This record gives sequence, C-alpha cells and structure tokens, in this order.
Amino acid sequence: EVVYKVERLVAERWQATRGGRRLRQFRVRWRGYDSSEETWEDEENILDRSLIAAFEERNRQVHPQQTSRPAPPPAQAISHAAQLPPGWVVQQRVTASGRGYKTYKGPQKGDYAESE
Repeated sequence: EVVYKVERLVAERWQATRGGRRLRQFRVRWRGYDSSEETWEDEENILDRSLIAAFEERNRQVHPQQTSRPAPPPAQAISHAAQLPPGWVVQQRVTASGRGYKTYKGPQKGDYAESE
C-alpha cells in the first residue's frame, strides 16, 4: 500500500454521518503536490498525530477563543406616550446574535405585538 507524505493540514470540517455522529475531517496538502491536489481526509486516516497538534496550535493562534461571550445589553423600557395608545410600552431588545427588535406591550393581559 502506498503511503503519501503530508506537508501540512490546511483546514478542518465536521461531517454528519448516517448514524447522526459527527466525523472530523482535515484538508490535507500533500508533499510534492500543489494546492489543487489537496483532499479531505478523515481524522482517523491522519497517522502522524503531531500534524493535528500543529494544526490546532496554528488555528488557536490565528483564532483565539473568547473566554466568555459578552452579555447583551438589558432591555430598556421606553415610553412613547405620544405615539402609542395610553398604557402601552415599547421595549428595545437585542438577541444573542446582536440583532435588535422591539416588543410592544399593552395594558390588557394578552396585548402583545412585535416589530422588526
């Protein structure tokens, strides 16, 4: 069996299997071949584990992980008495992804509407 030499691992991806598991794959740059010959290989087929360690170290330096996600700003109750019926309140909210939206609440139980 022919064993090709790996120059380096250039990317990773996760593939879903039919059984619902996730399979880690690496984009391999082969020694002596150009980038057009790179292939995706399953992690289990990378025999030299130091290649994976080197890839992870490079990736960690390029994309350092945040220690914690910043908390979204709290919702602010803003009264628009001139624009809304009496007793209604609009709240500015922000989703975890940072997208803003408004929630309108009325004085009656069940009065509720949303706007983009």
